[in-house]
Amino acid sequence: MGETSTKNDTESLPIIPQGWVWAQLGDVAEYINGRAFKPTDWETSGRPIIRIQNLTSSTDTINRYSQPIDGKFLIRDGDFLISWSATLGAFIYKGEEAVLNQHIFKVKPFLNKLFLFYLVTTYIDSLKKKVHGTGMQHITKGKFEESPIPLPPAPEQIRIVSKIEELLTELDAGVASLKKVRAQLKRYREAVLKAAFEGRLTQEWREAHKGKIEPAALLFKEIKREHPGQEKELVKRLPLDESGLFALPDEWIWVQAQDVCENITNGYTPTADKLFEGAGDIPFIKVYNLTKTGAFDFSVKPTFISRETHEKELKRSAVYSNDVLMSIVGPPMGKVSLVPELHDEWNINQAIVIYRTFPEYSRKLLLYVLLSETIQRWLKKRSKTTAGQTNYTITMSRSLPIPLPPINEQSLIVNEIERHFSQIDHIENTVVTSLRQAETLRQSILKQAFEGKLVPQDPNDEPASILLERIKAEKAHHTEEIKKGKILQPKSPKRKIKNGN
Repeated sequence: MGETSTKNDTESLPIIPQGWVWAQLGDVAEYINGRAFKPTDWETSGRPIIRIQNLTSSTDTINRYSQPIDGKFLIRDGDFLISWSATLGAFIYKGEEAVLNQHIFKVKPFLNKLFLFYLVTTYIDSLKKKVHGTGMQHITKGKFEESPIPLPPAPEQIRIVSKIEELLTELDAGVASLKKVRAQLKRYREAVLKAAFEGRLTQEWREAHKGKIEPAALLFKEIKREHPGQEKELVKRLPLDESGLFALPDEWIWVQAQDVCENITNGYTPTADKLFEGAGDIPFIKVYNLTKTGAFDFSVKPTFISRETHEKELKRSAVYSNDVLMSIVGPPMGKVSLVPELHDEWNINQAIVIYRTFPEYSRKLLLYVLLSETIQRWLKKRSKTTAGQTNYTITMSRSLPIPLPPINEQSLIVNEIERHFSQIDHIENTVVTSLRQAETLRQSILKQAFEGKLVPQDPNDEPASILLERIKAEKAHHTEEIKKGKILQPKSPKRKIKNGN
């Protein structure tokens, strides 16, 4: 049923079906690298310059180029592209006519384009083993073109592509449904927080205890009485700004964050020689450790400082368990997390603010207040953007309006939020698991396709060895014709000049 494995350089190649043959990527296509555009070439009009970022992110900035350019650098809707530096990936380009940046190959296949696209997609992991460099990693063109690939007969290539697309269409429909559910869960979280701070989650409790609840206005007076030194520190406070906020229940009032916190301050980043990766005395929190869900993730690039730095240079920004943290420099701005009990003491950088509340205000309640869409929108509206960086001042952080419910209602609100969030988390975990399974199934489909297990072989198909010889001859003839000048690379038309512009 199969041919004996062969050698390609030092690699032992797996057994492939009868009629298939091992080839190299360089045998079956021409790979044209993009042009090395400089930032000084970027314009606001003309064809888009397609960089790797534009293939991997639909929101990335598009730069343009309006000058005449060698036609080999032009790409059109449906062209097959392969990024080979920093990010290794296969893409079918979708969009208007554009020009190709360096570090991306435009692929001109001598066989079924979609077959080669799915094959490269499948073999990405093995190609990554050939990358070079520790900074900007890349695979050289030589190594890329020498990479071995299994080649089936031409009719089987078509059958394989047809079956892959049939199965992946079904799979993609399921994935789209799962992603829709995940988006709905995000909106449901926002709806839960909105209901919580409009008082709807605890409305029945208030009605059942009508006349027995101490209004938040009295609690506010008690906070001022218990913490009198706070008023002296707030001489320069901004007026309470309730614009754009929701209506509160009668028993609640709006206050500023500084009214219920003993400490609101941001951190400081010491010099690089005082920061240690992976281990140290005191964990040092950066923005990427915070999240948009309230969770805290210190597994991301854990950084530490010495105890001496913590107790002297950064003494002001010491952080403890259950402190509430929010990023005030972005993007992304407004990430919020509760400090866990993993360590006794922590510290933070200058892009993060600490909210340490008095006992009369639940810290978890403040966490959820800061995560709510209304408060996030209030923050964003008052932030300042300079040179692409968004900032929210410490003064505004202190003046942030937050709802103050009666003290015995605060824990009920937190419990109701967490009850709803627990249900959402359960569904979300199921969705995430299903998405992982879908990706595993996708890889399995592609793997089977190029092992010859997805569609049956037809003994009447012309052997791939004959196809490969024909492709090599066609490719060699094509290259020779280009050398002789009989096949010219097309030039893009020159820009028409009107009115002297």
